[in-house]
Amino acid sequence: MNYSSPRVLEHCLNHMKDLLVWIGDDGRLLHGNAAALKFYGHDLGSFTRLTIHDLDVHFRRESWPQHWEALKRNRVLTVTVQHCNAAGVFYPVEVVDNYQCVDGHEFSLAVVRVVEHRDDRAQRLQLMEFSVDQMTDSALWIAKDARIIFANDATCRNLGYTHDELVKMTVFDIDPNMTPETWPRDWERLRKHKTMTFETTHRRKNGHTMPAEIHANLVRVYEQEYNCAFVRDITERKVHEAELTRLATHDVLTGLPNRTLLHDRIDHAILHAKRNKEYSGVMLVDLDKFKFVNDNLGHDAGDELLKELASRMKSILRATDTVARLGGDEFMIVLEGVAHPEDCALVGQKLMQVITKPMVLGGATMEIGASVGIAVYPLDGEDATALMKNADIAMYQVKSGGRGNYQFYEREMGERASRHLSIITGLQEALKNDRFILHYQPIFDLKSRQLVAAEALLRWQDPERGLIPPNEFIPVAEESGLIGAMGAWVIGETCRQNSRWRKDGMKVVPVSVNLSAYQLRGTEIVGVVRKALADHALPSRLISLELTESMVMEDPERVIGLLKEIQGLGVMIAIDDFGTGYSSLSYLQQFPIDVIKIDRSFVKGISGDAKDAVIANAIIKLAHGLGYKVLAEGVETELQSDYLRGQGCDLVQGFLYGRPVPAKEFEQVLHRGLLARGGTSSAGA
Repeated sequence: MNYSSPRVLEHCLNHMKDLLVWIGDDGRLLHGNAAALKFYGHDLGSFTRLTIHDLDVHFRRESWPQHWEALKRNRVLTVTVQHCNAAGVFYPVEVVDNYQCVDGHEFSLAVVRVVEHRDDRAQRLQLMEFSVDQMTDSALWIAKDARIIFANDATCRNLGYTHDELVKMTVFDIDPNMTPETWPRDWERLRKHKTMTFETTHRRKNGHTMPAEIHANLVRVYEQEYNCAFVRDITERKVHEAELTRLATHDVLTGLPNRTLLHDRIDHAILHAKRNKEYSGVMLVDLDKFKFVNDNLGHDAGDELLKELASRMKSILRATDTVARLGGDEFMIVLEGVAHPEDCALVGQKLMQVITKPMVLGGATMEIGASVGIAVYPLDGEDATALMKNADIAMYQVKSGGRGNYQFYEREMGERASRHLSIITGLQEALKNDRFILHYQPIFDLKSRQLVAAEALLRWQDPERGLIPPNEFIPVAEESGLIGAMGAWVIGETCRQNSRWRKDGMKVVPVSVNLSAYQLRGTEIVGVVRKALADHALPSRLISLELTESMVMEDPERVIGLLKEIQGLGVMIAIDDFGTGYSSLSYLQQFPIDVIKIDRSFVKGISGDAKDAVIANAIIKLAHGLGYKVLAEGVETELQSDYLRGQGCDLVQGFLYGRPVPAKEFEQVLHRGLLARGGTSSAGA
């Protein structure tokens, strides 16, 4: 038998318990015996496609070329490392590298032994080192003099240095926040607290920085003190925190600062103005037609509008200025370092130009306007709250004057705003404490001279200011939204009072109630009327609702449907102030109404202005032609009354027949039920 034959040698190698691995001079795996292939979980084909770094993925000593040169010099090298198999399981192994050269081909024959069943100190230290190297966080041992004496594999990966480079460095080389001057103080703090957690920055080899969270621990080994520091890369956390901060301080849709950040920007502008003896401006921008875009072109078009205008406003401002979105269609601009208050007007002009520039939304070309209020520090306020409030007051002044312009705040505006707020507060108290009352004005039939209806008119009985007429508080109630609750109270109280008169055996008549535009914008009015009638067991024929033609024409299709529902309850409907607003005869014939009221402005001019008389006569003929009754309001003279009777007017009300009076006094009119001789009711005296 030839014991030196290749077959015999291969048989022997494959039956050895030791793992034999042939490694090329470039680190590629050339061959492995059966034990090696079994241990690493590969067949020969897949095994020879690997390199030594695939086995020792935490190869942290010299690079392979350096290792190879050392092997050539020494012929044999023994190292203890960790190798992983195909399943990713790591094992501590002892590797004996043997340099070989056959026919000019250099390679290493590595004998690999799995380190098992050893319980000596070296093995424990090796396992500990292996565990530290498996950590995803960096681990550093730092001496008292700031030298780095140990770094695990994660430190090398995170910072880009080799182990040899790191152990020649100090902590000052990787942490720009640490200096030789501050290190002794930091070391004493660690000695005192034993453990510390803080955030800092580590500098990578490529010059980039990495935010790091440090868990420092003081350890003593053979009377020597060390800082055993575990370092976590918190880049992702910082990115997440920055995003959360951005979301908390910026508008999601436009990316602009929101109300939270706006206060800081105004405060900064004020400090800058104080320091430089300059001014700063705060401008509140309220867009026109935004609701129209949302309602008619959709919310996507509304979003596009806001983003486009945000971009336009930013384009005309300096880098030091701020444009923020307050919400809805309101923006606020902060102008920093303004030399003269008048400079804010120049920005106002530019705003008008960029905002009104046409844009395409939802396939339609739109021109958007804006109302801009301007407040200037320190003339109009010395803090963010005051400046924002006064810019808001100035903006509302623009809106009330027709929109599409800018306006500086004036002190008189603030006084009006204070009165406005006082009225709102008073109305809220009045609703809560039942301080409203109704006055009733009689309505007579011109032919029969009989009382046929009444109009309920709201009055506010304030404990300090007495009886307040509606023209002083109704506009404020409409602007503030309180008119909805007040209107519901009026309907409920009208039904309650009429029901009480009916139960007392009086001859009752329908009572009309004025609706506001606010009440018609929703659908709640139908439920309010239905509930009031049911609560007081009042027949629906004893209540009438009045609304102006301009209210109807805001959204005629929807309002017509709403009025049909109301009329379906059996409630009468009247159009008030007819002829003073925009009328559409095509819609007028569709309105489910019972009465048209001629506005008092035409009635007043009947005796002296032929045109007013012609208009009044035309309204009467038009209404009768459509099958409606006509009521003339504001009749104050016999001449007016006679003319209206001659033209066939059906109903009248005004001071000639009776002033609005409280319910108790109106009972006298109900008892009498007829015009007094001479045409004047004693209730109007």
